Amino acid sequence: KIALKVAFYMHLILLSIVGIFSIYYINSNPSTTTLMLYRDGYDKAKQPSFVPLRKISATFQLDLTNREDAKFREHWGFDIEAIQQAQALNEKAGYRAYGGSTLTQQLARTLFLTPHKTYMRKYIELLIAVELELIMSKDRILELYINYAELGEGVYGFNDAALHYYNKSFLKTTPDQKLRLIAL
Repeated sequence: KIALKVAFYMHLILLSIVGIFSIYYINSNPSTTTLMLYRDGYDKAKQPSFVPLRKISATFQLDLTNREDAKFREHWGFDIEAIQQAQALNEKAGYRAYGGSTLTQQLARTLFLTPHKTYMRKYIELLIAVELELIMSKDRILELYINYAELGEGVYGFNDAALHYYNKSFLKTTPDQKLRLIAL
C-alpha cells in the first residue's frame, strides 16, 4: 500500500515537472538538455544553434520522419508495433540494441532523461512522450527534435551537425548531405 502511494506520487511529481517544462518549451528553446548535461557536463554544455521549422524544407521534414518515425503524424508519442519489433529484435540479438522509439520518445529522452537502456527508462520515456504530445504540436516536437537531437559526440541539432561535418550551415547543405545527416 505504501509502495503504491510512493509510486503514484513519484509519477505525479515527474509529470508535473515535465508538464511545466513542456509548457515553457512551447515558445522557448531549452538552453541545455539533460542529455547534453550528461554527455558534456554542466560547464561544457552549450545551446545548439537553432533553425526554425519554417526555414526547413518540407522535403527534409518528410525524409526525416519517414526514416526515423514513419507514423509520426498519426501516433500519440509511441508506436506499439515499433516497440514490439524492437523487442523481437532484441530477443534475437540477445541484448538491448533496439528501442522502437518514436521521434517524440527520442525528444523526451534528449530533453529529460539519460541514454541508459533500461525498461524503467523506456517506461518513463513513454510517459513523457505522451505528455509532450498532449502539450505541444507535432511541428514543435519536430522542430525541437531537429535542433536538439544528438548527431555525434557533443554535436546537437542538425545545424550544428552540418557545421561540424560540412563546415556550413544546415540551410546551405545539399540534399545528399541532409540525407547523410539523417542517417547519423
